[in-house]
Amino acid sequence: MKRLRGAEHPQRTLRKSNATHEVDTIDATEATPAAFESRYILKRQPCLIQGLVAGFDLESFRLDNLANFLQCDDFLQVERKSNGGYGTGENRIRLKLADLVERLKNGDHSLYLTTQYDEDDCVSDDESDGEFPQTGIAPVPTDTDSELGSVDLDNFHDDFDDDGDNSDDGEYSANADETSLDTARARVQEFLQKPLTNLHRTWPMDLLRPGLLAGLVPQQINLWMGRADPDSRLLFDESKPLLGLGRSLPSPGASSSGLHHDHADNLYILVSGRKRFTLFPPTDAPSLYTVGDIEKIYPSGVIDYTRNENAPFWKHVREDGALVEQVALWRLERESLDEEERKRLEAVAEGESGVHEEKARHGKTKRDPPSFSRIPPALLHLDDVQDAEQRAKMQRLIDTEFPRLKQCKPLQVTIEPGQMLYLPAGWFHEVSSFGSGDEQIHIAVNYWFAPPANRSPPLYADSYWTEDFDETSKCLRVLHSLDR
Repeated sequence: MKRLRGAEHPQRTLRKSNATHEVDTIDATEATPAAFESRYILKRQPCLIQGLVAGFDLESFRLDNLANFLQCDDFLQVERKSNGGYGTGENRIRLKLADLVERLKNGDHSLYLTTQYDEDDCVSDDESDGEFPQTGIAPVPTDTDSELGSVDLDNFHDDFDDDGDNSDDGEYSANADETSLDTARARVQEFLQKPLTNLHRTWPMDLLRPGLLAGLVPQQINLWMGRADPDSRLLFDESKPLLGLGRSLPSPGASSSGLHHDHADNLYILVSGRKRFTLFPPTDAPSLYTVGDIEKIYPSGVIDYTRNENAPFWKHVREDGALVEQVALWRLERESLDEEERKRLEAVAEGESGVHEEKARHGKTKRDPPSFSRIPPALLHLDDVQDAEQRAKMQRLIDTEFPRLKQCKPLQVTIEPGQMLYLPAGWFHEVSSFGSGDEQIHIAVNYWFAPPANRSPPLYADSYWTEDFDETSKCLRVLHSLDR
């Protein structure tokens, strides 16, 4: 297989096979955007990258420097480990960044910082009286984060507000009203998720939109942070469904995200600790026992689900990950349409908007997002199970409950600090987080990008995502000009 200049040997597979997919390792300094786009983005192949985005300062994101660097005093949603892992959306509390950093320094391994969405189900640390009550599923996004699922498709700001700065020089108009400023702040906060929001003051555009993936439109940048638990163990209880495995792992010191896929392309940067990604291509989706019923797998890898009892509030997506409802509204506003097409788009928008009303009437669901697999993560790591009897029972569980898993040929990629992983949309991944040496903190930054709709340039079928990022860029300039 031909590789980019600087490519090294591929990462090994979990088991011997003739798998088509291999994960290349390339050098960030030797890979050109055109070659990367051709070899990995258009061919929808993951890639381990030695090196970082140009200008990315790893030291600034280390635990000792983080709070001072980010200058974020807002409350954050912080998840507490549940059922042996993360990604359930349960037990979330509100903490400020400085307090979270202090807890991690003092050895608290129960907390994990993930993407920041609605806070209706969070309680502050003061309100909790030292306890972390079960709050049920917090307003789970249609898909959760890079480790726990992807961009919040329901809340993502893509309504193309025209209230922001429209000047070409980036200066904020003195006549702009407070609504315009609020719009700019809201959009920037959705793009630079807390506690990263203030990076608009210091990061240049080539950090906000990395040149290596220049053809993709960025949607969101996030921070993940937690501490490895040296006493973590495999949960095993034969009296419970699925042996009570939950999201526990047999690997000492590891915590799991659960197996899932995203609806966005992901560039994942490890700052500290160690991350083990277990990967399955989108073509394996029918054998991975997703919570939702798969309706369509696009060539981009984006997976659309059937809206039913398994995904009652699902909103349909197209190949580039955009919500079909939002695209319909966008076209109705901007295009001259014949009567038939106008009525069709209005019906699409109306039908999808009804999901909002249903969700408001019926409340939240405790079911995992449809993009999650029902397979306990421990079953992906049987080689790490030391107890032979437990391992045999777990193998029987695969045979009886998840027999199609044996048809899949997963890959395993371990990421170290100073490396990046490019993962196209639709690739299933279970992320095991570890400490490294004496450093028990694991920290990562990730970018999400709208996946390409085409398998050759231009990457997108229309200007939907490029217009969206143009609006975000205007808002970034508004806030930047105010901070000068």
